[in-house]
Amino acid sequence: MLDGDHAPLPPPAPDAERFGFTGRELKRLRRTVGDYARAAGMDHDLVTSLVISVSEIAANSVEHGAGHGTVAMWIRDGELICEISDPGGALDDPLPGYIPPEPESPRGYGLWISRQLCDLVDLRAEDGVLRVRLHLRVER
Repeated sequence: MLDGDHAPLPPPAPDAERFGFTGRELKRLRRTVGDYARAAGMDHDLVTSLVISVSEIAANSVEHGAGHGTVAMWIRDGELICEISDPGGALDDPLPGYIPPEPESPRGYGLWISRQLCDLVDLRAEDGVLRVRLHLRVER
């Protein structure tokens, strides 16, 4: 159980922009996410929060998961939603990212940072795929 919910996440919107990434493509990923958020009219500070969050989750996929993943981004009801899918991912922690890592820890900050920066972070592990969905309002 992740985030206290067993319900599967609905699929990304049919009009979502989708692309894959590997470790070598994280810079392109950050640029693409930032461009999409700016084109959607998102405030500069929120664009930065989204880019940091997506980058952290994607880096986790590269380092701890399959080594690659996919991203889907779309706008619904004034909210930008960005889903990072990792085909090799799973989490053992029932409440990932809710408790900050120990200060001396060199790891474990990605989900915690994303939870601080985003309005909502949904996680589901389904059929061997970890899906992390980040939500941010386009305007505050």
